[in-house]
Amino acid sequence: MPVVSNISGADQRLEATYRCGDIDLQIDISRFLTQHPGKEAITESNVVVDTGYVSAPLPRARTLQGGLSVREYQLDRLEQPAILWSWYAVGDRPFATADAAKIRELLNAMMLSPEDAAILTLTAWGDDQTAGQTLSRAAIEIWDWYLLRWKVA
Repeated sequence: MPVVSNISGADQRLEATYRCGDIDLQIDISRFLTQHPGKEAITESNVVVDTGYVSAPLPRARTLQGGLSVREYQLDRLEQPAILWSWYAVGDRPFATADAAKIRELLNAMMLSPEDAAILTLTAWGDDQTAGQTLSRAAIEIWDWYLLRWKVA
C-alpha cells in the first residue's frame, strides 16, 4: 500500500495500519503543537492526497453521525482501489476543509489564543461498500480517541 499523503513539520505523528475484516485501514494523524512561518499544518507543501492517485479532481463531502464532516477521495489509480477520508482539527474543533481550518486559526491568532492543529486521514483499501462502512466506524472512533487521548486540554 503506498503512502498517499505527504505531511511534513508535525510535532507528533501517528501512522498505523490495521486489518478490519477484509479491509486494510491506514491511519495518519499529524499534529502541530506550535506553528510559525515555515512550520504550519495548512500549507501548500502539506498534501492530503497525491492527485496522481485520483481521477476525480474534487473530493466529495461527507457528514457522519455526530456531525463530523470529512472529505472523501476515491483512489482509483492504484493496483488496489481505496477510499481516503480527511479532516482537520484546530483545538478540539473538526473542519472538513483546509480553508475552514485556516480561518479558525486566523480568528484564534487575532484573539491571541493559538491552538494546536492536526491533519487526520484514514484510508481503507478494498471494495467501496465495505471500505465506506469501515471508514464510517473508524472516523468517529478515531476522532473520539483524538479528543480524549491526544488533545491537550
